[in-house]
Amino acid sequence: LIGIGCIPVQLNALASAEITPQNPIPVTSPVEGIIKEIVIKPNQTVRAGEVLAVLDDTALRNRLTVAQKALEIARADSQRAINKAFGDEASRAELQVLVARVREKSAEVNYTSDLLGRLTINAPQGGVAVFSVARPKVRLGDSELIVFKAAAQVPPDAARVPGDGQHE
Repeated sequence: LIGIGCIPVQLNALASAEITPQNPIPVTSPVEGIIKEIVIKPNQTVRAGEVLAVLDDTALRNRLTVAQKALEIARADSQRAINKAFGDEASRAELQVLVARVREKSAEVNYTSDLLGRLTINAPQGGVAVFSVARPKVRLGDSELIVFKAAAQVPPDAARVPGDGQHE
């Protein structure tokens, strides 16, 4: 009978639990837009820098095309004023305004191109991505939504069991 008491017996118990991050890291988007694709799955372990989601580029691509056309027009207007400035005083006065407009349109093209390069949302650090998808197309920047509903990342070693505080 004493020998039976020395044999280890494995016990299992089923219980419901809610996992909450101890130090959540909200993930935000650098630009406003619509999420085109969520690359990861809920509760997936991710590495720092890993792509979490990709934003739709349609609106920015259209904006870039319009900005490039506006830059072409501004350059043509500027060149026309340069050609006319030799003999026309009014064209000489207008030239500085048109050169400034070319710089403005060029900056707009550069800015929009830069935004196009920021359409991926990356993990700021490794951990577990905790989120749920409220709708298939989520518009970022709306006041009622954040990038992901309850978006957070939890480093695997930061998980803890509520209650006695001991890790299992």
